Amino acid sequence: MEKNLHILIVADNLKQSEELAGLIKQEPSSAGYTVTIARDAPHACEIVKSRQSPHIIVVDMGADSAKGSAVVKTMNQAAPELPIIVITDQEDDAVVLQAMECGALDYLIRYKTNALLLARTVRHIIQRRRAEAALQKEQYLLKVLMDNISDLIYFKDAQSKFLRVNRAMAERNGLKDPAEMVGKSDSDLFVGEHAPQALADEQEIMKTGKPIVGKMEEEIWASGRHTWVSTTKMPLRDHDGKMIGTFGVSRDITQAKLAEEALGKERNLLRTLIDNIPDSIFVKDAESRFILANHAVAATMGTTPENLIGKTDFDFHPKDKAAQYYADEQRIMTSNQPMLDKEEQVVSKDGHTLWFSTTKVPLRDSRGKVIGLVGIGRDITARRQAEETVRESEVRFRQLFDDAPVGYHEINTEGLVVRVNKTELDMLGYTAEEMIGKPIWDFVEEDISHKALLAKLAGAIPAGRAFERTFRRKNGSLIPVLIEDRILRDKDGHIMGIRSTLEDITDRKRAEEELRLLSLTDPRTGLSNRRAFLALSTHQLKVANRTKRKMLMTYMDINGLKAINDEHGFQEGDKALAEAADVMRATFRNSDIVARIGEDDFVALAIETTSDAGKSVAERMDEVIKGLNAKPNRHYQLSVSVGSIEYDPAHPCSIDEILQRSRITMMADKETRKGAGGNRSDTLSV
Repeated sequence: MEKNLHILIVADNLKQSEELAGLIKQEPSSAGYTVTIARDAPHACEIVKSRQSPHIIVVDMGADSAKGSAVVKTMNQAAPELPIIVITDQEDDAVVLQAMECGALDYLIRYKTNALLLARTVRHIIQRRRAEAALQKEQYLLKVLMDNISDLIYFKDAQSKFLRVNRAMAERNGLKDPAEMVGKSDSDLFVGEHAPQALADEQEIMKTGKPIVGKMEEEIWASGRHTWVSTTKMPLRDHDGKMIGTFGVSRDITQAKLAEEALGKERNLLRTLIDNIPDSIFVKDAESRFILANHAVAATMGTTPENLIGKTDFDFHPKDKAAQYYADEQRIMTSNQPMLDKEEQVVSKDGHTLWFSTTKVPLRDSRGKVIGLVGIGRDITARRQAEETVRESEVRFRQLFDDAPVGYHEINTEGLVVRVNKTELDMLGYTAEEMIGKPIWDFVEEDISHKALLAKLAGAIPAGRAFERTFRRKNGSLIPVLIEDRILRDKDGHIMGIRSTLEDITDRKRAEEELRLLSLTDPRTGLSNRRAFLALSTHQLKVANRTKRKMLMTYMDINGLKAINDEHGFQEGDKALAEAADVMRATFRNSDIVARIGEDDFVALAIETTSDAGKSVAERMDEVIKGLNAKPNRHYQLSVSVGSIEYDPAHPCSIDEILQRSRITMMADKETRKGAGGNRSDTLSV
């Protein structure tokens, strides 16, 4: 029962107002009500706006329905939140309708109205207005919720068509007004399996009445975009409990899903890396128990990664080794200092000795407390073995270097000696300390140019050709040497210095001097004659046998020299001989022995050759002869037959035998040329 209601009565005259007030007070259920009488509409408006604003307005329209409707309208405008009841003398639907249109909620006919009816009507209107106000408040709160919540809220009918959605869901679908989604279904929004599955879920909910809570759904939009939501769907019932549809709340978890997938991918990549990397990777707790290990660690211990978990090194290694590992790890965790690249020897389960470079670092929790350690071990067994092999090779190299049959030294870019072998030290009579760090020209008799040497070191002058120098021994005597040098470069191609070999040519120089005193030069070509060649080559053969160096003997014969003499005269024949001599000079080095040993026969003994040197000789001769034959106004085309053999000191023989074998090779080349149709100036055979 309502208590302390304040009722405002507005009537055409005071008498009518007092009658209504009295009627209200007659009803016992109205006890405690406050009744205020307004003399007219303006007075009523003042009361409404005061602190004693009423709960309900009763307007007595009297006989003048138009005037009464105007009062109702005025009061509704002044206080639209207050309910208005009208009392009219006319039982006319038009009058009642006019009053209702002006803002009245209910009406009473005067002659039918008694105290009980009036009291009941007042209470009913008050309760109705309060219910409407509560409903409006709930609707307002629902609207605020629907308009501002970021989750997607929607209601669907029995056919899974949208009845209502919130603003977030409309905006997610590119719509400004949520009303635009009414009547649509998921099949209008998505492609793929999402819409059929959502429909099946909703039909199942309406069939069983059981909600679906927190289901993750993948949505594929018409644009091809993929999104994910976490959805809760529940049955929607009417006031009678009848199932009329579903309603749901979905939360966009796309970013979380993508982050989860990225995290999972990273986790898988990390696990794949850990499991497949050849390095040993492990994690231990504060008691040095394994909590993670990869296959490399397990393989070393002869077990599986799973079997390592919870175990310690004492379960797999000798006690002394395990104790050392444990002590290292406890020190790392106590001192909070890592152990970096410690080389440790490990005996594998199959008995092999392995070497590992191990790094162990403290493992901390989110608060920075050390809770264990992480370790990485790299198998360096092959490197250690390679280092040992290198050390052994260095010893062997040093022995070969020092015991080489020729002198050997290296100089840097300033011309200072940085390395010298024992052979050269013995040859010159110095100690290593007396030569290393000194300029090389301090040991050379000739006044060689420092600029020329520095130019060679700068790459301006090529190296590689043999040349003669006279060195000065420590005792002051002189020694002639044959030098061959090579430029030394670093990995980037920059010049680091020069490496040189020195061969003592004292005997050769003495023999040359003796031959010089004899007239051993061929007068028609300027080359050595047969006698000089035999003397020099015999000496060189001895050197080759002593130093185990291979040599190349080349025999060259001029094709058709007699025809040149017969057709063009001996002057042209002499010219052909001179050209053949030029071919030999251009093909061989100054240090090689070149001679004319017959009318049209030439030979050359190349010192320290390679296995394919014969082919290179033929190619160089070919190029020189082509250049000669290309000159204008020639009466003949120079053509030669060539044969080369390699002399190996491992199979010694005499110079005559070498000459004979090379001549046989040359004759085979000559026969080949004849079979090809005569002399050819553009082809050489070796």
